[in-house]
Amino acid sequence: MFALLAFTLGLTISFAQSRYEARRDAVVLEANTIGTAWLRAKAVAGPDAAAIAALIEQYAQVRLNYVRTPNVGDEPMLLARTNALQTEIWQHLTPLVQQAPTPISASLMASLNDMIDASLSNRFAFDSRTPRHLPIMLLCGALLAIGALGFQIGLSGQRPLALVALMLVMWTGGLLLIVDLNRPRIGMVVVDPAPLVWTIQGFGPPSTR
Repeated sequence: MFALLAFTLGLTISFAQSRYEARRDAVVLEANTIGTAWLRAKAVAGPDAAAIAALIEQYAQVRLNYVRTPNVGDEPMLLARTNALQTEIWQHLTPLVQQAPTPISASLMASLNDMIDASLSNRFAFDSRTPRHLPIMLLCGALLAIGALGFQIGLSGQRPLALVALMLVMWTGGLLLIVDLNRPRIGMVVVDPAPLVWTIQGFGPPSTR
């Protein structure tokens, strides 16, 4: 029973860790696409390109707030702001591409499209969780296995309290790790928003943009 329980614990931790790594990779990808789109917007002449670059700077800050906010209730507001900025950016891009259909404007359109796609990937990564049946099966298995252990100890008349306490502490630590990895916005294991912070720092101070 404990061997099967240990296998289920390892499987669940693996699922939770893969979700965490997906969120981390999504943040890096989005930061890279935002930086690329901003650089290409700065390379294009005209008021629409300048407006796009300014909007990307606001967009990066919104995406940073989305990643590091500890409050799940803030997500709808930040997602709505993300969608509004994406629409506004595309409204400036459309006349720019139509008036000057050059390879540079085409590359800007491609990078902005990648930036928008990356936001969707990031949202999906943050919303992904460990399959529900795994933690439930793990909890039920733990109750059965520990109950059987207690019954066996009662029959044998021996009480290895230190070993039982150590096992319970380790088992509880494993369960807490799963819960921590499965909740991306709170806890000790959260996604580091450093790539987005570095991207915003790369924009430079407002006076030099």
